[in-house]
Amino acid sequence: MNRVEILENLKRCARCGKCRAVCPLVAEEKRESSGARGKVEVIQVMEEGLDFPPGELSSFFDNCLLCGRCEVACPNRVETVSLFAQARSHIAGKQGLPLGKRAFLAASTAPGLAWSIAAKAGNAVARAFLEKIPSESGIFYRIPSFLPSGGRLIPRLPGKSFLDEKGVSLERGVEDSPLLFTGCVFNHVYPEVLVDAVRHLEGAIPPREQTCCGLPAYAAGDMERAYSAARKNISIFSRGSGPIYVPCASCLYTLREVYPRLFAGSEMEREAREFSARILPLEEALAPSRFSGTGVLEGVRVAFHRPCHLKLFPKVISGVYTLLEELFGDRLVRGEWDDACCGFGGTFNISNYATSSRMGERKIALAAEKGVDIILTSCSGCIHHLRESAARSGFPVKVLHLSQVVPAARVDT
Repeated sequence: MNRVEILENLKRCARCGKCRAVCPLVAEEKRESSGARGKVEVIQVMEEGLDFPPGELSSFFDNCLLCGRCEVACPNRVETVSLFAQARSHIAGKQGLPLGKRAFLAASTAPGLAWSIAAKAGNAVARAFLEKIPSESGIFYRIPSFLPSGGRLIPRLPGKSFLDEKGVSLERGVEDSPLLFTGCVFNHVYPEVLVDAVRHLEGAIPPREQTCCGLPAYAAGDMERAYSAARKNISIFSRGSGPIYVPCASCLYTLREVYPRLFAGSEMEREAREFSARILPLEEALAPSRFSGTGVLEGVRVAFHRPCHLKLFPKVISGVYTLLEELFGDRLVRGEWDDACCGFGGTFNISNYATSSRMGERKIALAAEKGVDIILTSCSGCIHHLRESAARSGFPVKVLHLSQVVPAARVDT
Protein backbone atom coordinates (compact mmCIF):
# COMPACT_ATOMS: atom_id res chain seq x y z
CA MET A 1 0.00 0.00 0.00
CA ASN A 2 1.61 3.27 -1.15
CA ARG A 3 1.08 6.69 0.41
CA VAL A 4 -1.61 7.70 -2.10
CA GLU A 5 -3.60 4.56 -1.24
CA ILE A 6 -3.13 5.21 2.47
CA LEU A 7 -4.48 8.75 2.14
CA GLU A 8 -7.41 7.57 0.02
CA ASN A 9 -8.37 5.01 2.65
CA LEU A 10 -8.05 7.53 5.47
CA LYS A 11 -10.32 9.89 3.55
CA ARG A 12 -12.94 7.16 3.04
CA CYS A 13 -13.22 6.50 6.77
CA ALA A 14 -16.32 8.32 8.07
CA ARG A 15 -15.51 7.51 11.74
CA CYS A 16 -19.03 6.01 11.94
CA GLY A 17 -18.03 3.35 14.46
CA LYS A 18 -19.55 0.34 12.71
CA CYS A 19 -16.15 -1.30 13.05
CA ARG A 20 -16.42 -0.97 16.84
CA ALA A 21 -19.53 -3.13 16.92
CA VAL A 22 -17.78 -6.11 15.33
CA CYS A 23 -14.27 -5.84 16.82
CA PRO A 24 -13.44 -8.75 19.18
CA LEU A 25 -10.85 -6.65 21.03
CA VAL A 26 -13.21 -3.73 21.65
CA ALA A 27 -15.63 -6.26 23.16
CA GLU A 28 -12.81 -7.75 25.22
CA GLU A 29 -11.04 -4.59 26.40
CA LYS A 30 -13.79 -1.92 26.18
CA ARG A 31 -11.35 0.64 24.75
CA GLU A 32 -11.63 2.86 21.67
CA SER A 33 -7.93 2.36 20.99
CA SER A 34 -8.46 -1.38 20.65
CA GLY A 35 -10.61 -0.96 17.55
CA ALA A 36 -10.11 0.08 13.95
CA ARG A 37 -11.45 3.62 14.36
CA GLY A 38 -8.89 4.41 17.05
CA LYS A 39 -6.06 3.02 14.94
CA VAL A 40 -7.21 4.94 11.85
CA GLU A 41 -7.13 8.14 13.93
CA VAL A 42 -3.53 7.46 14.97
CA ILE A 43 -2.47 6.79 11.36
CA GLN A 44 -4.17 10.05 10.38
CA VAL A 45 -2.20 12.13 12.88
CA MET A 46 0.99 10.28 11.93
CA GLU A 47 0.38 11.32 8.31
CA GLU A 48 -0.07 14.89 9.54
CA GLY A 49 3.40 14.81 11.07
CA LEU A 50 2.81 13.97 14.73
CA ASP A 51 5.30 11.38 15.96
CA PHE A 52 5.04 8.86 18.77
CA PRO A 53 7.65 6.91 20.75
CA PRO A 54 8.40 3.78 18.66
CA GLY A 55 7.76 1.40 21.57
CA GLU A 56 4.30 2.83 22.18
CA LEU A 57 3.40 2.64 18.51
CA SER A 58 4.54 -0.96 18.27
CA SER A 59 2.40 -2.05 21.24
CA PHE A 60 -0.55 -0.04 19.94
CA PHE A 61 -0.63 -1.63 16.49
CA ASP A 62 0.32 -5.08 17.77
CA ASN A 63 -2.93 -5.00 19.74
CA CYS A 64 -4.94 -6.06 16.71
CA LEU A 65 -5.94 -9.51 15.50
CA LEU A 66 -5.96 -8.43 11.83
CA CYS A 67 -9.11 -10.55 11.63
CA GLY A 68 -10.68 -8.28 9.00
CA ARG A 69 -14.10 -8.07 10.67
CA CYS A 70 -13.90 -4.27 10.63
CA GLU A 71 -13.17 -4.31 6.91
CA VAL A 72 -16.17 -6.54 6.18
CA ALA A 73 -18.45 -4.26 8.23
CA CYS A 74 -17.16 -0.97 6.79
CA PRO A 75 -19.77 0.67 4.49
CA ASN A 76 -17.02 2.67 2.75
CA ARG A 77 -14.76 -0.34 2.16
CA VAL A 78 -11.77 1.07 4.02
CA GLU A 79 -8.94 -1.47 3.71
CA THR A 80 -8.17 -1.52 7.42
CA VAL A 81 -6.12 -4.72 7.34
CA SER A 82 -3.77 -3.26 4.73
CA LEU A 83 -3.55 0.02 6.65
CA PHE A 84 -2.58 -1.68 9.90
CA ALA A 85 -0.15 -4.09 8.23
CA GLN A 86 1.50 -1.09 6.56
CA ALA A 87 1.70 0.69 9.92
CA ARG A 88 3.46 -2.34 11.39
CA SER A 89 5.82 -2.36 8.42
CA HIS A 90 6.61 1.32 9.02
CA ILE A 91 7.37 0.62 12.69
CA ALA A 92 9.46 -2.48 11.88
CA GLY A 93 11.47 -0.40 9.42
CA LYS A 94 12.33 2.05 12.19
CA GLN A 95 13.06 -0.31 15.08
CA GLY A 96 13.26 -3.80 13.60
CA LEU A 97 11.14 -6.83 14.44
CA PRO A 98 11.17 -8.24 17.99
CA LEU A 99 13.15 -11.45 18.54
CA GLY A 100 10.02 -13.57 19.01
CA LYS A 101 8.50 -12.46 15.71
CA ARG A 102 11.79 -12.91 13.85
CA ALA A 103 12.02 -16.49 15.12
CA PHE A 104 8.36 -17.15 14.27
CA LEU A 105 8.79 -15.86 10.71
CA ALA A 106 12.07 -17.67 10.16
CA ALA A 107 10.43 -20.95 11.18
CA SER A 108 7.27 -20.43 9.14
CA THR A 109 9.12 -19.68 5.90
CA ALA A 110 12.03 -22.13 6.20
CA PRO A 111 12.18 -24.96 3.63
CA GLY A 112 10.88 -28.37 4.70
CA LEU A 113 13.96 -30.10 6.12
CA ALA A 114 15.36 -26.91 7.66
CA TRP A 115 11.96 -26.16 9.23
CA SER A 116 11.72 -29.61 10.77
CA ILE A 117 15.26 -29.54 12.17
CA ALA A 118 14.89 -25.99 13.51
CA ALA A 119 11.53 -26.64 15.13
CA LYS A 120 12.61 -29.85 16.82
CA ALA A 121 15.88 -28.38 18.04
CA GLY A 122 14.05 -25.27 19.23
CA ASN A 123 11.54 -27.34 21.19
CA ALA A 124 14.28 -29.33 22.91
CA VAL A 125 16.25 -26.23 23.92
CA ALA A 126 13.12 -24.39 24.99
CA ARG A 127 11.94 -27.22 27.23
CA ALA A 128 15.28 -27.35 29.03
CA PHE A 129 15.19 -23.58 29.53
CA LEU A 130 11.53 -22.95 30.31
CA GLU A 131 11.05 -25.80 32.77
CA LYS A 132 13.13 -23.72 35.18
CA ILE A 133 10.87 -20.67 34.94
CA PRO A 134 7.72 -20.30 37.10
CA SER A 135 4.57 -20.48 34.99
CA GLU A 136 3.40 -17.10 36.31
CA SER A 137 6.50 -15.35 34.94
CA GLY A 138 5.81 -12.59 32.44
CA ILE A 139 8.33 -14.16 30.08
CA PHE A 140 5.64 -16.58 28.95
CA TYR A 141 3.72 -13.69 27.40
CA ARG A 142 6.74 -12.68 25.33
CA ILE A 143 7.70 -15.88 23.56
CA PRO A 144 6.38 -17.42 20.35
CA SER A 145 3.46 -19.83 20.57
CA PHE A 146 5.49 -22.71 19.12
CA LEU A 147 7.72 -22.76 22.24
CA PRO A 148 6.58 -24.72 25.31
CA SER A 149 5.63 -22.72 28.39
CA GLY A 150 3.27 -22.80 31.32
CA GLY A 151 0.02 -24.13 29.89
CA ARG A 152 1.03 -23.99 26.23
CA LEU A 153 0.23 -27.02 24.11
CA ILE A 154 3.20 -28.20 22.07
CA PRO A 155 2.10 -30.73 19.45
CA ARG A 156 4.45 -33.60 18.71
CA LEU A 157 6.01 -32.94 15.32
CA PRO A 158 5.83 -35.79 12.81
CA GLY A 159 9.06 -37.24 11.45
CA LYS A 160 8.32 -35.84 8.00
CA SER A 161 6.03 -33.13 6.75
CA PHE A 162 3.09 -33.86 4.45
CA LEU A 163 4.96 -32.38 1.48
CA ASP A 164 8.04 -34.46 2.31
CA GLU A 165 5.84 -37.55 2.09
CA LYS A 166 3.27 -36.64 -0.54
CA GLY A 167 4.58 -33.55 -2.33
CA VAL A 168 5.03 -33.63 -6.09
CA SER A 169 7.55 -31.58 -8.05
CA LEU A 170 5.21 -29.64 -10.28
CA GLU A 171 6.12 -29.55 -13.94
CA ARG A 172 4.39 -27.52 -16.60
CA GLY A 173 1.72 -29.41 -18.47
CA VAL A 174 -0.46 -30.58 -15.57
CA GLU A 175 -3.19 -28.52 -17.24
CA ASP A 176 -6.46 -28.49 -15.30
CA SER A 177 -5.52 -30.92 -12.53
CA PRO A 178 -6.64 -29.62 -9.12
CA LEU A 179 -3.80 -28.45 -6.89
CA LEU A 180 -3.53 -28.37 -3.10
CA PHE A 181 -2.08 -25.50 -1.08
CA THR A 182 -1.16 -27.09 2.24
CA GLY A 183 -0.27 -24.18 4.53
CA CYS A 184 2.62 -24.35 7.01
CA VAL A 185 0.85 -25.62 10.11
CA PHE A 186 -1.04 -28.42 8.38
CA ASN A 187 2.07 -29.38 6.41
CA HIS A 188 4.49 -29.51 9.32
CA VAL A 189 2.38 -29.97 12.45
CA TYR A 190 -0.99 -31.52 11.57
CA PRO A 191 -0.41 -33.45 8.29
CA GLU A 192 -3.29 -35.79 9.14
CA VAL A 193 -5.65 -32.95 8.19
CA LEU A 194 -4.19 -32.93 4.68
CA VAL A 195 -4.34 -36.72 4.41
CA ASP A 196 -8.08 -36.47 5.04
CA ALA A 197 -8.44 -33.42 2.80
CA VAL A 198 -7.03 -35.12 -0.29
CA ARG A 199 -9.69 -37.82 -0.02
CA HIS A 200 -12.12 -35.21 -1.29
CA LEU A 201 -9.87 -34.01 -4.10
CA GLU A 202 -9.42 -36.87 -6.53
CA GLY A 203 -6.21 -36.40 -8.48
CA ALA A 204 -5.19 -33.28 -6.55
CA ILE A 205 -1.48 -32.46 -6.73
CA PRO A 206 0.32 -30.88 -3.74
CA PRO A 207 3.32 -29.01 -5.24
CA ARG A 208 6.37 -29.80 -3.12
CA GLU A 209 8.04 -26.44 -3.79
CA GLN A 210 5.23 -24.30 -2.33
CA THR A 211 5.97 -22.15 0.70
CA CYS A 212 4.18 -20.26 3.49
CA CYS A 213 1.29 -18.11 2.26
CA GLY A 214 3.10 -15.12 3.79
CA LEU A 215 0.39 -14.03 6.22
CA PRO A 216 2.64 -14.22 9.33
CA ALA A 217 5.18 -11.94 7.62
CA TYR A 218 2.49 -9.60 6.30
CA ALA A 219 0.87 -9.34 9.73
CA ALA A 220 4.21 -8.66 11.39
CA GLY A 221 5.05 -5.88 8.94
CA ASP A 222 7.85 -7.84 7.27
CA MET A 223 6.77 -6.93 3.75
CA GLU A 224 9.96 -8.15 2.09
CA ARG A 225 9.36 -11.68 3.35
CA ALA A 226 5.64 -11.46 2.48
CA TYR A 227 6.43 -10.42 -1.11
CA SER A 228 9.01 -13.18 -1.41
CA ALA A 229 6.53 -15.87 -0.30
CA ALA A 230 3.84 -14.52 -2.62
CA ARG A 231 6.15 -14.42 -5.64
CA LYS A 232 7.33 -17.97 -5.05
CA ASN A 233 3.81 -19.39 -4.66
CA ILE A 234 2.51 -17.57 -7.73
CA SER A 235 5.47 -18.85 -9.74
CA ILE A 236 5.12 -22.47 -8.56
CA PHE A 237 1.36 -22.72 -9.02
CA SER A 238 1.47 -21.00 -12.42
CA ARG A 239 2.95 -24.24 -13.79
CA GLY A 240 -0.60 -25.57 -13.66
CA SER A 241 -3.91 -23.97 -14.59
CA GLY A 242 -6.39 -25.90 -12.45
CA PRO A 243 -8.17 -24.81 -9.28
CA ILE A 244 -6.10 -24.46 -6.12
CA TYR A 245 -7.85 -25.86 -3.05
CA VAL A 246 -6.98 -24.46 0.38
CA PRO A 247 -7.94 -26.17 3.68
CA CYS A 248 -7.01 -23.23 5.95
CA ALA A 249 -9.23 -20.13 6.14
CA SER A 250 -6.31 -17.81 6.91
CA CYS A 251 -4.30 -19.07 3.94
CA LEU A 252 -7.45 -18.78 1.81
CA TYR A 253 -7.85 -15.14 2.83
CA THR A 254 -4.20 -14.39 2.10
CA LEU A 255 -4.08 -16.05 -1.31
CA ARG A 256 -7.43 -14.65 -2.44
CA GLU A 257 -7.44 -11.17 -0.88
CA VAL A 258 -3.95 -10.13 0.20
CA TYR A 259 -1.93 -11.14 -2.87
CA PRO A 260 -3.81 -8.80 -5.27
CA ARG A 261 -3.30 -5.96 -2.79
CA LEU A 262 0.41 -6.67 -2.42
CA PHE A 263 0.99 -6.39 -6.15
CA ALA A 264 -1.54 -3.66 -6.97
CA GLY A 265 -0.01 -1.26 -9.49
CA SER A 266 3.04 -3.45 -10.10
CA GLU A 267 4.09 -5.52 -13.09
CA MET A 268 2.87 -8.62 -11.24
CA GLU A 269 -0.66 -7.35 -10.59
CA ARG A 270 -2.28 -9.27 -13.44
CA GLU A 271 -0.44 -12.47 -12.57
CA ALA A 272 -1.42 -12.11 -8.90
CA ARG A 273 -5.09 -11.57 -9.78
CA GLU A 274 -5.13 -14.56 -12.13
CA PHE A 275 -3.58 -16.69 -9.40
CA SER A 276 -6.06 -15.48 -6.77
CA ALA A 277 -9.00 -16.20 -9.07
CA ARG A 278 -8.03 -19.90 -9.00
CA ILE A 279 -8.12 -20.14 -5.20
CA LEU A 280 -10.98 -22.20 -3.76
CA PRO A 281 -11.80 -23.21 -0.18
CA LEU A 282 -11.61 -26.93 0.51
CA GLU A 283 -15.20 -26.65 1.75
CA GLU A 284 -16.34 -26.43 -1.87
CA ALA A 285 -15.29 -30.06 -2.30
CA LEU A 286 -17.48 -31.06 0.65
CA ALA A 287 -20.82 -30.93 -1.14
CA PRO A 288 -23.74 -32.17 1.03
CA SER A 289 -25.05 -34.36 -1.81
CA ARG A 290 -21.92 -36.52 -1.60
CA PHE A 291 -22.42 -37.53 2.02
CA SER A 292 -24.85 -39.31 4.28
CA GLY A 293 -25.38 -38.59 7.96
CA THR A 294 -26.21 -42.18 8.84
CA GLY A 295 -24.08 -43.37 11.75
CA VAL A 296 -21.72 -40.39 11.83
CA LEU A 297 -20.23 -40.09 15.32
CA GLU A 298 -23.35 -41.44 17.02
CA GLY A 299 -24.36 -39.47 20.10
CA VAL A 300 -21.68 -36.81 19.60
CA ARG A 301 -22.66 -33.14 19.65
CA VAL A 302 -20.66 -30.87 17.36
CA ALA A 303 -20.32 -27.14 16.76
CA PHE A 304 -18.70 -25.13 13.99
CA HIS A 305 -16.23 -22.40 14.93
CA ARG A 306 -16.36 -19.81 12.16
CA PRO A 307 -12.81 -18.55 11.54
CA CYS A 308 -12.60 -14.76 11.26
CA HIS A 309 -10.95 -15.00 7.84
CA LEU A 310 -13.90 -16.99 6.52
CA LYS A 311 -16.26 -14.04 7.00
CA LEU A 312 -15.41 -12.78 3.53
CA PHE A 313 -16.90 -15.98 2.13
CA PRO A 314 -20.51 -16.13 3.40
CA LYS A 315 -21.54 -18.72 0.80
CA VAL A 316 -18.84 -21.04 2.12
CA ILE A 317 -20.12 -20.64 5.68
CA SER A 318 -23.69 -21.32 4.56
CA GLY A 319 -22.53 -24.45 2.73
CA VAL A 320 -20.72 -25.73 5.80
CA TYR A 321 -23.85 -25.43 7.92
CA THR A 322 -25.92 -27.18 5.25
CA LEU A 323 -23.41 -30.04 5.25
CA LEU A 324 -23.24 -30.31 9.04
CA GLU A 325 -27.01 -30.22 9.41
CA GLU A 326 -27.21 -33.08 6.89
CA LEU A 327 -24.62 -35.09 8.79
CA PHE A 328 -25.51 -34.36 12.40
CA GLY A 329 -29.09 -33.05 12.46
CA ASP A 330 -30.06 -31.83 15.91
CA ARG A 331 -26.63 -32.85 17.22
CA LEU A 332 -25.24 -29.72 15.56
CA VAL A 333 -25.15 -27.03 18.25
CA ARG A 334 -25.61 -23.53 16.85
CA GLY A 335 -25.58 -20.08 18.42
CA GLU A 336 -24.08 -16.59 18.30
CA TRP A 337 -21.00 -17.95 20.02
CA ASP A 338 -20.12 -19.82 16.78
CA ASP A 339 -18.92 -16.48 15.45
CA ALA A 340 -16.90 -15.48 18.53
CA CYS A 341 -13.22 -15.00 17.71
CA CYS A 342 -10.96 -17.56 19.40
CA GLY A 343 -8.30 -14.88 19.97
CA PHE A 344 -5.38 -16.47 18.13
CA GLY A 345 -4.55 -13.87 15.50
CA GLY A 346 -1.17 -15.36 14.54
CA THR A 347 1.48 -12.95 15.79
CA PHE A 348 -1.14 -11.46 18.15
CA ASN A 349 -0.75 -14.67 20.16
CA ILE A 350 2.93 -13.80 20.54
CA SER A 351 2.61 -10.13 21.50
CA ASN A 352 -0.66 -10.36 23.47
CA TYR A 353 -0.68 -13.88 24.88
CA ALA A 354 -2.71 -13.07 28.00
CA THR A 355 -5.61 -11.60 26.02
CA SER A 356 -5.34 -14.31 23.37
CA SER A 357 -5.52 -17.01 26.05
CA ARG A 358 -8.53 -15.45 27.76
CA MET A 359 -10.49 -15.35 24.53
CA GLY A 360 -9.65 -18.95 23.65
CA GLU A 361 -10.52 -20.28 27.09
CA ARG A 362 -13.85 -18.45 27.03
CA LYS A 363 -14.71 -20.03 23.68
CA ILE A 364 -13.95 -23.51 25.04
CA ALA A 365 -15.92 -22.87 28.23
CA LEU A 366 -18.97 -21.79 26.19
CA ALA A 367 -18.72 -24.92 24.06
CA ALA A 368 -18.53 -27.12 27.16
CA GLU A 369 -21.49 -25.29 28.68
CA LYS A 370 -23.55 -26.08 25.55
CA GLY A 371 -22.63 -29.76 25.78
CA VAL A 372 -20.39 -29.71 22.70
CA ASP A 373 -18.10 -32.72 22.33
CA ILE A 374 -16.25 -31.66 19.17
CA ILE A 375 -15.57 -28.21 17.73
CA LEU A 376 -15.10 -28.30 13.97
CA THR A 377 -13.34 -25.53 12.10
CA SER A 378 -11.18 -24.88 9.05
CA CYS A 379 -8.30 -22.67 10.19
CA SER A 380 -4.96 -24.08 11.28
CA GLY A 381 -4.36 -21.28 13.78
CA CYS A 382 -7.81 -21.68 15.31
CA ILE A 383 -7.31 -25.44 15.62
CA HIS A 384 -3.99 -25.06 17.41
CA HIS A 385 -5.21 -22.28 19.70
CA LEU A 386 -8.50 -23.96 20.61
CA ARG A 387 -6.73 -27.25 21.33
CA GLU A 388 -4.31 -25.42 23.57
CA SER A 389 -7.19 -23.58 25.28
CA ALA A 390 -9.06 -26.86 25.86
CA ALA A 391 -5.95 -28.51 27.31
CA ARG A 392 -5.31 -25.57 29.61
CA SER A 393 -8.96 -25.28 30.70
CA GLY A 394 -9.41 -28.96 31.40
CA PHE A 395 -12.67 -29.24 29.44
CA PRO A 396 -13.03 -32.50 27.43
CA VAL A 397 -13.72 -30.72 24.15
CA LYS A 398 -11.98 -31.97 21.00
CA VAL A 399 -11.07 -29.68 18.11
CA LEU A 400 -10.91 -31.08 14.57
CA HIS A 401 -10.77 -29.86 11.00
CA LEU A 402 -13.95 -30.39 9.00
CA SER A 403 -12.16 -32.82 6.71
CA GLN A 404 -11.30 -35.09 9.65
CA VAL A 405 -14.95 -35.82 10.39
CA VAL A 406 -16.58 -35.68 6.99
CA PRO A 407 -14.67 -38.56 5.27
CA ALA A 408 -16.42 -41.14 7.45
CA ALA A 409 -19.70 -40.03 5.90
CA ARG A 410 -18.63 -40.25 2.25
CA VAL A 411 -21.12 -41.84 -0.13
CA ASP A 412 -19.48 -43.88 -2.91
CA THR A 413 -20.34 -42.49 -6.34
